[in-house]
Amino acid sequence: MNLGLDLAVAGTVHPFAKMMTGAGGNPGALLQLFVGVPLFLLPHFQAPMIGVVLMHAAAGWILAAVFRKDFGEGSAALFLIVYWLSPWRLYNGGFLWEPSFVFLPAALHFWSCWKLKDGPAFSPSLLLGMSLAASAQMHNSSFLLFAVALAMILKKAIRIDWGGFVSGLVLGSLTLLPTVLYLIGGEGAAARESQGFLGESLLKVYPVVKGLLYWFTLGGLDVVRPLNETVFLKTSSGMLWVRFLQGLCVLSVGISLVSSWWFFKPLWRPQSGGDPKMTWWRTYALWMLLSLVAASALSPIVLQGWQVVIALHAAVIPVVLWVGQKWYKDSPVHRLGLAGYVLLQTVIVITLGLGHPIFRIPETLPPELKAQNERLLDIIPVQ
Repeated sequence: MNLGLDLAVAGTVHPFAKMMTGAGGNPGALLQLFVGVPLFLLPHFQAPMIGVVLMHAAAGWILAAVFRKDFGEGSAALFLIVYWLSPWRLYNGGFLWEPSFVFLPAALHFWSCWKLKDGPAFSPSLLLGMSLAASAQMHNSSFLLFAVALAMILKKAIRIDWGGFVSGLVLGSLTLLPTVLYLIGGEGAAARESQGFLGESLLKVYPVVKGLLYWFTLGGLDVVRPLNETVFLKTSSGMLWVRFLQGLCVLSVGISLVSSWWFFKPLWRPQSGGDPKMTWWRTYALWMLLSLVAASALSPIVLQGWQVVIALHAAVIPVVLWVGQKWYKDSPVHRLGLAGYVLLQTVIVITLGLGHPIFRIPETLPPELKAQNERLLDIIPVQ
C-alpha cells in the first residue's frame, strides 16, 4: 500500500517493487502501477482490489474458454467449479499482496501455449512474451512459467513466432526501465540478506517432497493453514468446526491424487491410438509439475502455499478432466456429490472470510502502525 501511495501521492517511481526475505525481489514498476494508479483515481484502501478482481475474472474467462473449446461446455463448467471456487484462489486473491496478481499472467501463459501447439503465430507469441516479462515483476514464482515455456519449446510442444515473442518481451519489460536506470546509475541492486543458498532445499529433501505434495493440494481444497489462523479457534465449538473442515480439506486431496494418477498414467503406459489433444494437455501439466518440484529443490527457502498458486490452473487440469470423463455420470448421486463439493468450497471460503484476521478490519490501528503509516489513515476505515 505504501508503494502505491508513493506513486499516487508523491509521484515517486521505485526501481524495485518489494524485496522478499531470502528470495530476491520484484524489479520494475509494474506492481507499483497496479497499486498506485487505482489509489490515484480513487483514494480508498480497496481501490487496488478492483483491478485484482478484474484480472481474476479475465483469467477465469480465458481458461474456461480453452476447456470449452477442447472438451465442451461440461468441462468448462467443471473447471469453473474446481478453479474459480477454489479456496486457494479466493484466499490468495482476496487481499492485496503479490500473489493476488499472478493468476492472469498464468492464464495468458497457458492460453498462449495452447494456441501455439499447432504452429507459430504472432499474437499468442506476443502474449507469451508479455506474460513472462510481467510475471517476473510480480512474484518470483514466475520461475515456473519460464521453466514450462522453455521445456515446451525444447520439446516442440509449442512453436514460437520469434518476432512476436521478442516483441512481447520488450513490451512487457518497459516497466523495467526504472530498474535499468537505477543499475546504470551505479546504485547496485537493492536486496535483503538471503536466508540460504541456491539448492539448499534439495539437500534437506523434505522441501522437495513438499513441492511435490503442493501439486495434489492445489488440486484439492487443502487450505489447512489459513483455517488454522482463524479467530474461531478461540472457542471450543469454533475449534471443532475448523478441525472438521480441515479434515474434509485433507480428504479432498485424495480426489487430486486419484485424478493425477489417471491423467498421467498414459505417459508411462502408452496406448495405441492415443488422443493428441490429451497428450498435449498432459505434457503441459507434467512440465508444470516438474517445474514445481525443481523450484522447491532450488529455492533457498522452504516454499509456502502462496508461493506456488501460480500453478493452480495446471494443477486442476487432472481433476477437471477425471471428473468429467471418468467419474461424473448424469445421475442423482453424482449431481449430489458435485453439489456437496461446491457447498464445501463455499463453506470453507465463508469461514475464511469471516474468521481470518486479514479479512477482519480492526477497530483501531496499533499505535506503531499509525506512526509509521500516517498516509494510510486517510484511506482506511478505522480511527
